[in-house]
Amino acid sequence: MTRTHHQQPTLWTGFLNEEVNDLWEPWMRRADQLLDDKRLIELVFEAQGRRWNKSRTRGRLQTPSEVVLRLLLLKHIRDWSCQTLEREVRANLVYRSFARIGGEKVPDARWAGAGASHRWRGGGATASARGGAGGGEESGSGPEDA
Repeated sequence: MTRTHHQQPTLWTGFLNEEVNDLWEPWMRRADQLLDDKRLIELVFEAQGRRWNKSRTRGRLQTPSEVVLRLLLLKHIRDWSCQTLEREVRANLVYRSFARIGGEKVPDARWAGAGASHRWRGGGATASARGGAGGGEESGSGPEDA
């Protein structure tokens, strides 16, 4: 099932987030303003809904759209693999704050690997034919390369 934001407020939304916000890098502040666009988040939400039949109504909750968008940007800016992105975001409160993960579980490296890239580009089940399958490894055909 798809969603645009994490739903439940936590301790993170108050105290911890305020403590970490002043540690953001300047590019994060500018990107935060640009990514806080409801139309952009809605586009990602729509793309998530097209990934699989009935994605919106069945199955596990997917990573929220705004989190996906911010993680992809962080991955691209830092030139990290999916595994490195997962490790760094899990360990760093600033990255958690920027990606709007807060106290929620950080998505594992598989969210952007193993065929996800072909679904973001609107392809079908032919990821392996285009080099999109790889168990979360970098394949050079991720959404940031589209």
